[in-house]
Amino acid sequence: MREFAGLPRSLYILLVGHFINRLGSFVVMFLAVNLTNTNQFTVEFIGVIVSILGVGSFLAGPLGGLLSDLYGRKKILVWSLLFNSILLLILALVKSKISILTVVFLLGFLGNMYRPAASSLISDIVPNNDLLRAYRLYHWSFNLAGTVGAALAGYILSKGFFLLSAINAFSSFIYALVIWIFIKEIKTQKVARKISLLSKPFFDPIFFKLFMITTIGNIVFTQLYVSWAIDLTKRGISTTEYGYLLSVNGLLIIFLQPLLGPYIRNFRPKYVLALSAILIGIGFGMNAFTGTFLYYLVSVAFWSLGEIISAGIVLSIAAKIAPIELKGVYQGTCQMTFTIPQFISPIFGSFILGNFGSTTLWISCFIINVFVAIAYLLYRAEDERFSTSSLVTK
Repeated sequence: MREFAGLPRSLYILLVGHFINRLGSFVVMFLAVNLTNTNQFTVEFIGVIVSILGVGSFLAGPLGGLLSDLYGRKKILVWSLLFNSILLLILALVKSKISILTVVFLLGFLGNMYRPAASSLISDIVPNNDLLRAYRLYHWSFNLAGTVGAALAGYILSKGFFLLSAINAFSSFIYALVIWIFIKEIKTQKVARKISLLSKPFFDPIFFKLFMITTIGNIVFTQLYVSWAIDLTKRGISTTEYGYLLSVNGLLIIFLQPLLGPYIRNFRPKYVLALSAILIGIGFGMNAFTGTFLYYLVSVAFWSLGEIISAGIVLSIAAKIAPIELKGVYQGTCQMTFTIPQFISPIFGSFILGNFGSTTLWISCFIINVFVAIAYLLYRAEDERFSTSSLVTK
């Protein structure tokens, strides 16, 4: 675990709260399951609920980042987490369609503003040379808590959705309490209170190139949430086997990320990102062929390895190249590289899967990621605004 040693004390405190919060954060994941099992609403309406949640999360990234630049990371972290706690409890109690849609939107919006504030806070308290290690630890702790929490969440849900919501609300409250008591507010640079500041990253040509390439690559990666699950089910993979495949992803991250980190930092970021795109492309491209459970296990290992080696790189680059007064806006915009694909992927994947078949879908994913890898490699050295040493601990 030397990969994660020697970082600032404030970072470890932040990540303790982050771990506790993630450990209980499974209401959103099991919301659709609960509504389906209780036969309260149609499948179409449940789809609308998930989409509304996505809209809220999409807006939370840049706006949460801007608010953290204007009013401070600590304030936005605490208030967002407190809103999250309250809204989770309300969600377990409301019954009508309009009330559920309203609460779900607010949960996605207000309850996710803490994310860009947290990642901005990391860039404030960690020296530039250690940023990559810090963001990789952030990613690692998220997956460790997720792997443990997922094993408990299914059992808790069997005891009632309100209990799951209450535990999630309590974990968010504890996170807010940890931040409030142990984290000092970092003074941010004064910045004009203009909504137009949200557009700044899109007019930064270096950041915008990174944003576009990463977003396109994540359209492939997020196929695992819908198209991959549907396709595997059609091929006879049971729910239990599907769960095992997902757990392999979490276990590989937990065990391999600390081991590979020191080696990854010896290479320029664009080469690591390109290799990551190829590995993810191979992993999903393998689904073009039908195989045994072991075959799909190998495919998961490929795209998991791609996720592992690229973890934290984009966030650390964004922190490095962002104007000091707009770190939150840049981190929030980075969040959009994942929320945008969450909108596009189900449409893209289901359309190709339904009209052209799974072979076409997975070959398309492989080809897309080959172009993503090439795009990363075409970054000119003088355009990157960061050197290898800026992401490496000396």
